[in-house]
Amino acid sequence: MTIAPSILEKTAENEFEKALLYQNQQFILAKQKKEDSADYAKAKAEHTTAAYLQYLKNCQSPCAYSSAAEIAYKAVQKQLDDKHYARTQKLSTIAAHHQYLQNCKIPCAYEEKVKENIKIAEKLVLEIDIDARYYQKARKLGTAQRVVKFVWMAG
Repeated sequence: MTIAPSILEKTAENEFEKALLYQNQQFILAKQKKEDSADYAKAKAEHTTAAYLQYLKNCQSPCAYSSAAEIAYKAVQKQLDDKHYARTQKLSTIAAHHQYLQNCKIPCAYEEKVKENIKIAEKLVLEIDIDARYYQKARKLGTAQRVVKFVWMAG
């Protein structure tokens, strides 16, 4: 527990003033604890990265829930990252993979995997395009020799 320095600097001249000062300090501590608990309860109820960041930014002594708020913040970030990656896999498009990278925030656990998938997909698209052009040429000429050449080039 921490008491504001301005409160500690106050000194009492007699026993009554000392008791009153102590009571005032305890009241301030109780008030700070109550406000801190309410702020954390609000962040916990919202359960968003913004809510936990708000708690951490505005937290004043005693800040009893700062560790829990940091852990919850990271957990929410990971959940969001997992959700975005699952959506990317479900859509299974190059555009979806690029969108994942664009919107990726720390942690970005799947960044390398997504980059690898983009390279593979782009290479595959290029190969499909080349195959389609060879096939169209073979069909246009319509000879068995061209079809054999297409099959051989594609393989």
